[in-house]
Formats: sequence, structure tokens, C-alpha cells
Amino acid sequence: MRLFGHPLHPAVVHFPLACWVLLPFSDLAALYYATEFEAASLFLLTSGVAIGFLALISGMMDMTQLPKRDDVDKLSIIHSSIMATVWCAFAFFLVMRSQDGSLADHSIYLIAASWLTSIITIIGGWFGAELVYKHGAGSHAKTDH
Repeated sequence: MRLFGHPLHPAVVHFPLACWVLLPFSDLAALYYATEFEAASLFLLTSGVAIGFLALISGMMDMTQLPKRDDVDKLSIIHSSIMATVWCAFAFFLVMRSQDGSLADHSIYLIAASWLTSIITIIGGWFGAELVYKHGAGSHAKTDH
């Protein structure tokens, strides 16, 4: 999927990744400064899920444009599976927090889950970077590495 000749997926993935990696830090701060950081955590989570959905859709469309090679297919399946799972986890966290708007009832579980999911997010992002930097995903020129 392209916008003004540029691939959309690489342009939108950075925002949800940043939101989801910052979320556990905001959650930890919310334990001490509840109101301010609970709102920040909810913003990070909501923004990440919303823009992450656009990243998922554009990424799935971009998968059809990847070179047809076993190594690229394997990487794209690993990357997309991890990131779809991460998106589902953060969407679930959003639903859990939206029920009462507070970390208080689930604090230790949600914070631990957000840390674990953020680490998995970084791993999934690494596989996406492998597709871009080693295999030219999203570029006009296809590399044969």
C-alpha cells in the first residue's frame, strides 16, 4: 500500500511501536503518580492500538509485494504473526483498562503483561527491520541477498 509513491507501512509502524515500548514505563510511574500517568498510559495504549491497526492492514497488503523467496516468506510470516499477536494483546489490555479506567485492580498483572508484550514488540520489530534492511521490503529495488 503506497501513499504518494511511498510505502505506508514503514511510515506508520514507528508510532505504535514507540507507544507500546513506552507503556510499561508509564505504568510504573502510574503506581506512584496515579492520575497523571494512568491518563498517559491510556493515551499510549489507545494510540498504539488505533495506529497499530493501520500498520497491520498496510503490512498485510505489503506482504503481497515481497519477493517470492523462502527466506523472505519465513521472515514475513514470523514478523506478521508476532506483531498481530502483540496487537491483539494490547487491544485486550485496552479493553481491560477501559472497564474501570484504573490500573489499581489489576496493576501488577497488567504491568507485568505490558513489560512482556513490549519486549515481544521489540523482537517483532527486529524481524520487520530484517525484511527492510536485508531484503529490501518496501523499496522499489529488490535485493538478492
